Amino acid sequence: MPVSLVAAKSDQAAREYWKNLGITPTAEAPTGEIASRLKKRLGVDLSVEALSDPERLRDVLAQTSNADEIAKRWLAVTSESSLAALDRPENEGLLGDLAQGISGESKLDLTLVSLIDGSSPHSQRWYETIGRGGSGMGGSGMGGSEKIAKHLARLSFNADLRCVRCHDSHIGRSGTQDDYWSFVALVRNAVKREGKRWIVSPQQESKPAFFELLDGRQRMAAPKVSRYLLESDGEMRSFSDWAETLVNSDALAGSMVDSLWELVHGRRLKPSPVDAFAPPVDESLNRLHGLLAKDLKANQFDVARTLALIISSPMAKRSVPEALRGNAVLTTDDQQRADALELVGAFAAAVEPPRSGLQQRIDVAMRRIGGRLRYDNQGTVLANPIEGNPRDPNTRPQNGTAKPSISMAQRLAVDFP
Repeated sequence: MPVSLVAAKSDQAAREYWKNLGITPTAEAPTGEIASRLKKRLGVDLSVEALSDPERLRDVLAQTSNADEIAKRWLAVTSESSLAALDRPENEGLLGDLAQGISGESKLDLTLVSLIDGSSPHSQRWYETIGRGGSGMGGSGMGGSEKIAKHLARLSFNADLRCVRCHDSHIGRSGTQDDYWSFVALVRNAVKREGKRWIVSPQQESKPAFFELLDGRQRMAAPKVSRYLLESDGEMRSFSDWAETLVNSDALAGSMVDSLWELVHGRRLKPSPVDAFAPPVDESLNRLHGLLAKDLKANQFDVARTLALIISSPMAKRSVPEALRGNAVLTTDDQQRADALELVGAFAAAVEPPRSGLQQRIDVAMRRIGGRLRYDNQGTVLANPIEGNPRDPNTRPQNGTAKPSISMAQRLAVDFP
């Protein structure tokens, strides 16, 4: 199906969504403003001609230099990494593989599966990127194996596993603790840490994971991808077999649409309901998501084409509401800001990042909380909940004398700097 026809259908779905919600989107932003916004998001310069023609836009995005920038930013979004962390010589091969998938030189679904199952020479860098944060074999923090499992679930079947690490939840694509820990066990048995490297072991173990229920009882989770996460009647207990099912899959196509949408908009088209600015759910929004996912799969995971469709959508062209522009946030009332943010939530308006001026942020904070903020002599802002001078936490007895008496206010000043 021609790109222009799919773009027209996505335009219709977006406008039906706004109509069903009973909201009026902001006016279309000037082309220069849209191009500037996309430059920050994608790292590429887009002309007026490209922005007005989805087919031409697809070709521009697929150019090698642009695909390189997009690949780096897409990986930063999907792995929750900084651009600085990815912009290192050791990541060149990994980013090059991803860029070829974006430019159309290779199929991105095949590239991702090779990274996941360990058959790619860049799998080690892939897992180092998505698992940055520790070995994941102990401690209370989520890193290593758990972080890898979280990112693989988000990327492969668009499941948000943040809440179900600690409790059952059927909000959005979450599930239960058992869904979470069984997937972590599967990943942990297959993706191993050897020294400073991650490898995909050819011999998968079957060690279960143990987790604690809310009432303190211990439970065992067998390594697998559960029926709930797969949205099927069966479960999978082989990591490599599961990875293979992602090739040209509906699940991966849907997840890719959301990650590309997040690249352009800063948040997913169908995010978890617990996310800030989660859009209201409506059948027309689901239809838009399904249209893009189906087109991506039908066109052999042509990522540049899908990205062009997302940019061509009327949702990517909205202007910023007056209530959220510049210093207006300091003069508008709560209702005006709430109305503007409602539009932002439904992709019916854009929003500018807050200005970096420290005093402006303090003024807004003071309006909201009525607290007491002050500067120290290094320019840091300190919030003190109780009157009293802060005490140096390194105070020690000197020359055998007793410690000076410490008031409750001083103790709190140390605990809450």
